Amino acid sequence: MEPGGGRGVRAVVAHVDQVIVVGATQEPDWDPYLVDRFLAVSEATQLQAVLVINKCDLLLDRESLARPYRAAGY
Repeated sequence: MEPGGGRGVRAVVAHVDQVIVVGATQEPDWDPYLVDRFLAVSEATQLQAVLVINKCDLLLDRESLARPYRAAGY
């Protein structure tokens, strides 16, 4: 039997106030398209988004990765 007893589509979350998007700089590599997609969905649904850039110690030029997101207000 499937979770939910096979009653169709179930909500993944409810009553969300904020979205926290976490991306790794490496291992796995940073995926700007995925990060941008999550940020765009949170903006479209009028949810406050926070961006967390993880594993910064593995990246030599941290600022170039963060610059466009800071300019956009994240």
